[in-house]
Amino acid sequence: MLSGLMSFLLRNRYPLMVVAVLALGCVLATYQFVHNESRHIKTRENFIHVARLGQDQPASHLYQILIQRLSKLPDRTLLADLQRLELMDLREPQAAGSLLAKYRTAVQNTLERRAQQRARDLLGKGPENP
Repeated sequence: MLSGLMSFLLRNRYPLMVVAVLALGCVLATYQFVHNESRHIKTRENFIHVARLGQDQPASHLYQILIQRLSKLPDRTLLADLQRLELMDLREPQAAGSLLAKYRTAVQNTLERRAQQRARDLLGKGPENP
C-alpha cells in the first residue's frame, strides 16, 4: 500500500505541485480580497466616527482615502456604504455640507454611473458602438 502511494506521488509529482500552487494562489487571493474589504469597512467606520465628533482634519484625511478608493470598490461594498450612510440623518442644514453627505453623494453618483454603463453595455451602445 505504501509503495503504491509513493510511486503514485513520484509519478505525478509535477501535476500535484501545480495543483498545490493553484490552491495556494486561490487561498491567498481570497485572503487579500477579504483583507481589503475589512480595511475599507474599518476606514469607513473610522471616518463616520471622526466626522460625527467634528474633528475636521482627520475626517478630511479619511474622506480623501475613501474617495481615492471609490472607483476600485465592488458594487456590493458601495451599496453597503450607501446603506450605512443612509441610516444617519444627513438632511439637517448643518449636515448638508458635511463630509459625510459629500461621501454619500459620491457613492450614489458612482453607483449611478456604473448602472448607466451597464445599461449602455446591455443595449450594445457602449463606447465602441456609439
